[in-house]
Amino acid sequence: MDNNQVTNKAPSLSYLLLEGRMIIEWASSCALYPLIPKQVEGEGRPVLIFPPFLGNDVSTTFLRKHLNNQGFEAYKWDVGVNFVRDNYLPQLVEKLNQIYEKHGQKVALIGWSAGGIFARVLANLFPEMTEQVITIATPFKGIRSGKTNVDTLFEIFNGKKKSQTKKELLDLIEKTPDTPVTCLYSTTDGIVQWEHCYEEVVRADVNNIEVFGSHGGLGANPSVMIYVAQALGSKSERPAKNMLPGGIANVLYPQFWKLDKKRV
Repeated sequence: MDNNQVTNKAPSLSYLLLEGRMIIEWASSCALYPLIPKQVEGEGRPVLIFPPFLGNDVSTTFLRKHLNNQGFEAYKWDVGVNFVRDNYLPQLVEKLNQIYEKHGQKVALIGWSAGGIFARVLANLFPEMTEQVITIATPFKGIRSGKTNVDTLFEIFNGKKKSQTKKELLDLIEKTPDTPVTCLYSTTDGIVQWEHCYEEVVRADVNNIEVFGSHGGLGANPSVMIYVAQALGSKSERPAKNMLPGGIANVLYPQFWKLDKKRV
């Protein structure tokens, strides 16, 4: 997409109201979970998962369970509720270092929404400990001037606007990590602008993948779990395939709903 077309406005009221479907999405995921295919063998490789704004490790339960069942070792972030504060970084650095030393190999970092901000920061600070970065509806391009539908909540809990974040931290968030990167986004996101959630850098190991669902439901979205497993299953040697298995999974793919064939 042309950068000039990227909006700095928050998603429309209609999309915000559509966030109510996340209740149905989470409930239906309980039924769909057994149908999600096991596609890869994780071989005990470590994965650190960061929750969304105002979420905690309970928010990532579905994803961690799915990856553990695929043979990965998925770790909680163990910092409590994510208020998106930079004083979490020392704890997260220590957590990453502990996992890295325990496994003796690089760690994959996965962040949902604001959780992806910490994944990108750590990846840029410690590429030697990062295998790859996967973000799920993370608006890493819209922090300086873009708006979301939770900006007021951010200001309430942090006492400042997100645009007042330290410049050096903003630079780390916006910089494309040198490790493989996969960005998942939904064009019907009611919280953040999807245009702020994909990478513009063209590299063989950078992938942007559209999924169908609400922002709040992505933590239990079966297509998200399928794509995340595919990206991790690549073992950083090849890009994730922008495809889903046949059958019921096709219903979860945006093209099934006749959305635009090409977004970015």
